[in-house]
Amino acid sequence: MAGTTAKLDPTVMSDWQIAQHAEDNMKTFLQLGHELGIKSSELIPYGHYMGKIDAHAVLERVKGTPTGKYIDVTAITP
Repeated sequence: MAGTTAKLDPTVMSDWQIAQHAEDNMKTFLQLGHELGIKSSELIPYGHYMGKIDAHAVLERVKGTPTGKYIDVTAITP
């Protein structure tokens, strides 16, 4: 596969190639949390790539700020 900027095209690439690219470029849970503006004390990691967010702590911290949209992904069908 050409570089990390290669378009993930399922008409050209096999499923395993897309999965490998995603795995090679996966951000850690802590890195993603920091990019989203979530404090370390509000992150509960389960390994490097999975974890939970202390929603009560985040909501308490952002109380009084303008609201946004919330999207909850609970499952993905293969």
